[in-house]
Amino acid sequence: GFRKRGDVVFLLGESSRNLEGSEYLAYLFQIEGGLPPEPDLEVERKIQDACLQAIRRKFAVSCHDCSDGGLAVALSECCMAGGMGAEITLSDLDPETLFSEAPSRILLTAPPEYAETVIALFQERNVPFSRIGVTAGDSLVLASRGTRISIPVAALEEASRSGLISALEGTADAT
Repeated sequence: GFRKRGDVVFLLGESSRNLEGSEYLAYLFQIEGGLPPEPDLEVERKIQDACLQAIRRKFAVSCHDCSDGGLAVALSECCMAGGMGAEITLSDLDPETLFSEAPSRILLTAPPEYAETVIALFQERNVPFSRIGVTAGDSLVLASRGTRISIPVAALEEASRSGLISALEGTADAT
């Protein structure tokens, strides 16, 4: 989870315009067909290695994969785990950007004083990355081209709790 206000948020890897096999399609549209994009194992190795080096050198404060649910879910989980928000700017706020389960993507935070060092590490290892924001406040703020969505971390936590409670309540009669 996000641990310290003011840390720089990086997204390692590249997003995909593919929602095949995603939780998004399964949950909202009951579409469970298709498969997420195949991982490029060489890219995966580079990303994992760069992430590991950032951790070993104590440049990384937090790391989280973007698999189940995609980027929006990973950001929400990081906010909830650390009890703090983030201000994130993305190219789009469409479902493909927010919920694609493209492989080989990791959220990594680093203190601002190490941001340039982390960027150099990623570039040296030829790792695709984006600097997408900063940890801040008590809301997850997603912005793109004049659109801004702000969700308090407390609301994310409540939605996470009530979603599980609702799911479990629906199975109470079956036991």
